[in-house]
Amino acid sequence: MIIIGIDPDIDKSGIAVYNSDRGILNIDNQGFFDLLSEISWQRNQAYDVIVLIECGYLNKSNWHATKNKAKYAAAIGAKVGANHQISRLLVEFCEREMIDYREIQPKRKKINHNDFINVSGLDFKRTNQEQRDAAMLILNSNEYLIKKSKVNR
Repeated sequence: MIIIGIDPDIDKSGIAVYNSDRGILNIDNQGFFDLLSEISWQRNQAYDVIVLIECGYLNKSNWHATKNKAKYAAAIGAKVGANHQISRLLVEFCEREMIDYREIQPKRKKINHNDFINVSGLDFKRTNQEQRDAAMLILNSNEYLIKKSKVNR
């Protein structure tokens, strides 16, 4: 099974790809069209693929409008809206290509590199927030936990 975690961003999205047969997790940042190519390529390599997409539109709050000045809040809102659109396009792509996917509500708390290494047990030299968020989608998923428990028995 291949599990793909994506933290969408308008510039470069975080992507993590976990191959459960090999027990290998890769992380990267990719532009939108590279993401689509990666998802298609992984699907062509393995029949059993699931894409976990962080979807900020599942959050009901509008936190940026209450804490900041109107101009700053509007700029944040525009960027958030663009990220939401990337999520929606990824969902639409998966539906069109009949690829299994899950829309995941973002976690409120972000973790730094050292905490990520401690939580994941992985040994990446450097990570950025988008990569960590994409990897955590996988590490917190039922699909990953079920596959890992079968391997560890």
